[in-house]
Amino acid sequence: MKLTASSPAGDSRGACALPRRISPPFPLLLTTLPLFATVPQGLAQRWQAQYALRADAPPVAYPEFTLCILRHKRRAQDPALNWLVTKLKQAMRGQ
Repeated sequence: MKLTASSPAGDSRGACALPRRISPPFPLLLTTLPLFATVPQGLAQRWQAQYALRADAPPVAYPEFTLCILRHKRRAQDPALNWLVTKLKQAMRGQ
């Protein structure tokens, strides 16, 4: 199967790189060095399962925070942006 992509403008100026997820190797560093990390619970659970790391509750209470999403009124009815906002709200609620 051949994958192709057009430029961000969608024209014939040339192919662009296909999207890919790039992340630093934090879990691998945690397995080899005497370090700790404060990460969201869902990520901690995945790292614990994938990399045999130990997860503990933080020794301090973290204050709650409010998610504020600002967007231009022209984008108020954008289905893709509305989907993203819904997903962010669900993630903040732990759903």
